[in-house]
Amino acid sequence: MHSQPSLKHLQALPSNVKIWVEVSNAKPALHTEHTNTNNHSEVQYTSVIGQVCLHTAKSNVPILQVAWQIQGIQNTVKNYTTTTALGQPTFLTQWDLTQNPIQFCWWRPGTYIVTCTISTAYGIGQVSNTFVVTSPLVRDFNAWTGIVGVGLYHHTRMIRFAYSMNDFQIDGIYMNGIIAGQQSVDGYIAGIQLACNQRFCTADNSMNYRYDTNGTYILDTGMTNTVFYQNHVVQLTNNGTNINYEVNDGPGAELDSNLIRAMFIGNGDVSPHIPETYRMYIMFCPDVVGGIWVPLKVMQWGWEGYTTYNTSTQSWGQAEDTDVPEPIVSDPVDFPVWSMNTSQSHWVNY
Repeated sequence: MHSQPSLKHLQALPSNVKIWVEVSNAKPALHTEHTNTNNHSEVQYTSVIGQVCLHTAKSNVPILQVAWQIQGIQNTVKNYTTTTALGQPTFLTQWDLTQNPIQFCWWRPGTYIVTCTISTAYGIGQVSNTFVVTSPLVRDFNAWTGIVGVGLYHHTRMIRFAYSMNDFQIDGIYMNGIIAGQQSVDGYIAGIQLACNQRFCTADNSMNYRYDTNGTYILDTGMTNTVFYQNHVVQLTNNGTNINYEVNDGPGAELDSNLIRAMFIGNGDVSPHIPETYRMYIMFCPDVVGGIWVPLKVMQWGWEGYTTYNTSTQSWGQAEDTDVPEPIVSDPVDFPVWSMNTSQSHWVNY
């Protein structure tokens, strides 16, 4: 971060030199008096998390250099995009706080000050604007877990861990987020789930198999193959009314793959062991031009299952020590960052 010159070292600007900062895509706060001096005005704005604003330093004389100081810079992000084709988020993380204009948004609610130090041939001055940033209120984020169903899939010798379509509150995991829009916060809610997967299998042919993501969380596109989990997006009202964001999951459902299928067929009795963890993010995008998706809360959950296929009975059995621990909700959260997609995970036959 570039250091900001202290006021005592600033060379006073002549009264006829004016400096100011224009802010696009943010509203001046109602009933707020602007602070004016002989050279500049300072404004209080209202904004919402995920609302991208453009800040431009201006003057009635040529500007030689600018330097921005952003209070709470760890709570801001610049030029965040989600590329759905690869399921990868892209960050431009190298901050250049001398560029003009500069574009960014906040992803935490609060009151922040953005100060611009403007250098001209006639001296140096500063403009500080205040931003009151609001966000939706997550009233609750919880989950129910139950017995993980285990059985044959498509009449093949292949396991599938899944929730029951008839009662997913009993089998698998059911996640619910109760969210309310506050202070005219209007936008959309969706979920992004990341998975850290491992698959271990010991077969009768004395071969061991392993599939994993090397401890890296990858995007869980689910059965809909979309960035947002189950492609489920709901609109948030701005009058304080609660909305429910609901998704459900059956751990290990993605085991329906040609590689897993080939692994088990013809291998006799097999004993898969599957420990894995997930992170489900509740995401919010404001209904404004230039809005981006930012996380409100995250829930980490996981499970560890053991199953065995019996060749004599031609059936799968679930081990008694299959475990689905209680989910843990954390707040505050960071942006969900993942550095690989499913094609980069690997299989090992050893």
